[in-house]
Amino acid sequence: MSNLEGVAGARMPHLPTFVLLPTDLWREGQIIRETFEVTLPPELPPGRYSWQVAWYDPSHPEAYATDARSLLPGSAPVTVTEIEVP
Repeated sequence: MSNLEGVAGARMPHLPTFVLLPTDLWREGQIIRETFEVTLPPELPPGRYSWQVAWYDPSHPEAYATDARSLLPGSAPVTVTEIEVP
């Protein structure tokens, strides 16, 4: 799951991975790569926004719409980059 921190509704499930290779099937040391195109809403105020990923329990199909209760035990969101909106 990815989200743009502080932006309501800016959560994106990683559906290809969720369906084809859910996190509970990943092996230690395995590299998983995903590429996404993201369109930011035109009304998004200027500023810096953190793009975060987090690991959710695949037994919770509603995790894309929930909060920290669906995170895998011991995990937390990680900022992977920041997006600058001019």
